[in-house]
Amino acid sequence: MMQERARTYLEEMSRTAARTAEACAADVARGAEVLINSLLDGGKILLCGNGGSAADCQHLAAEFVSALFVLFVVFLVGSALIGYLWLH
Repeated sequence: MMQERARTYLEEMSRTAARTAEACAADVARGAEVLINSLLDGGKILLCGNGGSAADCQHLAAEFVSALFVLFVVFLVGSALIGYLWLH
């Protein structure tokens, strides 16, 4: 019984995700471009909310920070490797 409920839920979520991808992919991509361009131009991304929306903002901010940190570390390691190869 529980396995069937879980399967039904997951299948509906999959259909919802597919419909969302079809309807919103261009808008999501454009939003990502706006955020990326803001950061590349030295700007900020400000997030705010009240109650549950504030929790969503905190979660999104944490995702941005962790993703940017990983990219920063990859950049540093890549730069160090290039510098090492250049010198040797």
